[in-house]
Amino acid sequence: MGRIWHWRTTVFVGILLAFILLLGVSFGPVSLEFTKIIRTLLGLSGGLQEEERTLLLELRLPRVLLAALVGSALATSGAVY
Repeated sequence: MGRIWHWRTTVFVGILLAFILLLGVSFGPVSLEFTKIIRTLLGLSGGLQEEERTLLLELRLPRVLLAALVGSALATSGAVY
């Protein structure tokens, strides 16, 4: 009988989730550049301007993270039931 859990699948899904979260943050009425989002989140120079940074960190990022958390909670409850 084969293994149920494979670490490669977990790593792949984790990386895919992180990419989709960053992609979800970049779209909206005000478009944010993908590379500038990454630079801002890592604290590097050349990131977003002040208004865009506020938009990212106070509006979009909390919403996307909450959506991922709610989705994982629903998936877990569906798997348990």
